[in-house]
Amino acid sequence: MSSTEEGQQRRPGTHGGPRGSARGRLLDAAEQLFATDGFAATTTRSIAERAGTSTGMVFYHFPSKSALLETLLAERSPQADLAELIDDHAGDPRGLLRALADAVSRTVEHRGEVLRIMLRAEDPAHGEMFRRYLDTTTAALGAQLQADLSGTGMTGSQAEAIARSFLATLLVTLLLAPVEDPDRLIDDTIDALLRDVARPS
Repeated sequence: MSSTEEGQQRRPGTHGGPRGSARGRLLDAAEQLFATDGFAATTTRSIAERAGTSTGMVFYHFPSKSALLETLLAERSPQADLAELIDDHAGDPRGLLRALADAVSRTVEHRGEVLRIMLRAEDPAHGEMFRRYLDTTTAALGAQLQADLSGTGMTGSQAEAIARSFLATLLVTLLLAPVEDPDRLIDDTIDALLRDVARPS
């Protein structure tokens, strides 16, 4: 890494390291180009040029273009903030689901193309990335729901089923088949999922 790149001002970014770092700029550039040109048409050279660095710097930080995409999914999706959301809403399953819905909505609004690339599965590896993303998020969310609703006798598999159903509804509603009033649909979905389990037995 050049002294110029190392010496640039480090401003905190949301994810992916300081916004002024080469790694952060590469993530920004890849995200923009994947959104405008698509994954297949975006080259590592174009990513490097957009980031103002060399192609070698791309491979210094990411072993492949697919690895760069996977890093975007891991660091710039609601999954990256899930632990914080869980901490903030422990004991409040309804609040947790609503907060997650808001986080997914913001992600779709600002960087939905990263998730759409996964859903389109242009490459078999993308489908596997998305499956891991969904499994990881479902497991964490399900574990918290089971803890919050322990008085209902909910099993781990039931909690994960609720988590997966909710995530699937969010992704379909916000990414694939938008509805006129997504907030109402999300609230109704939360009500339906929690209605029979939120009361202690």
